[in-house]
Amino acid sequence: MDQIDNNFEHISGANVPPPPAEVGVRTMASDLASIAERGGGSPKPRMIKISSVSASPHVVHPAISPAVVHSAAVSPVADETQNPAPGSKSLFSKPTFLFPFLGILLLGVFSAAYFLVYPLLNPKKPSVKVPIVPTVKQSLSFEHESFFGQPIDGNFTLEILSPIIGMESERDRISSFVNGITGSFFEIIPQSGDGQAFSADDFFSSIGGNVLDPDFLNENFEKDFTLFLYKDKSGLWLGYILQLKTGKSPIFLQKAVLQKMESASTERANLFLASPGVQTDSKFQNGLSGGQPIWFMNFSNTSSVLAYGWFFNKYLAISTSFEGLKQAILHF
Repeated sequence: MDQIDNNFEHISGANVPPPPAEVGVRTMASDLASIAERGGGSPKPRMIKISSVSASPHVVHPAISPAVVHSAAVSPVADETQNPAPGSKSLFSKPTFLFPFLGILLLGVFSAAYFLVYPLLNPKKPSVKVPIVPTVKQSLSFEHESFFGQPIDGNFTLEILSPIIGMESERDRISSFVNGITGSFFEIIPQSGDGQAFSADDFFSSIGGNVLDPDFLNENFEKDFTLFLYKDKSGLWLGYILQLKTGKSPIFLQKAVLQKMESASTERANLFLASPGVQTDSKFQNGLSGGQPIWFMNFSNTSSVLAYGWFFNKYLAISTSFEGLKQAILHF
């Protein structure tokens, strides 16, 4: 008996484990009480709108507990980039994205209509080169005075009522004036129908023979001019004398006159009473007449030449004959 008691005491004292430590269990009620003690308010329910769910599985970093991941996933702070405010429009919404595309499409349609359809509806008309027709002009009236100071063999008036194509059309009338008249050097006085003297510009425009062009002629030369006729056994040869305006000098006009004379192929031919044929010189040549420098161009018809020169520092003489030019110099 004593032995049993001793065994019991041995068991109860040495082999019985101590009571377990006190374990605190968290409950909803204890959490609410703890929040209240710290000054927080009671939780309120809130609806969270999730715009989309990613198809890829969640990857949880080992250092983050599942509880933390769950908390982040249901955070009440909304992602503004994924959940736009009600009534706002996304930058890539369908209507906005279509505007540039529609603009490019309309631009292409208009361009195609302009370059393809418009030329068909409005075809270009072929350009037509209108020939220059001589016109009879009449400047302010002035009194004609001959440039010749020496006696000539005669003079007569040539009335021009309408434009003519070159002096060749007046050949018969001019020939009738000198037939039966002795002498070789004459002056012709061109006039309009009312008896007014023609200016140089009016006359050359009327015959289509303005080798210097109207603007250049009016800017540098006087209105009055002298038209002469030289007769020899080979035919009748016309000549024209222009006078420089005060302050003008042949030194400054010589190059311009040469360029204009060389470029006026049609007008040159209209200065002749008979067709000179084709020019045999590609440009004007240099020469002398009465000891004075001249420029001349030869033509295929016998004795046909166009020569001009500056005389007495104020006259430009143009002649369809070498000998006619010499006679004009002698009669100044």
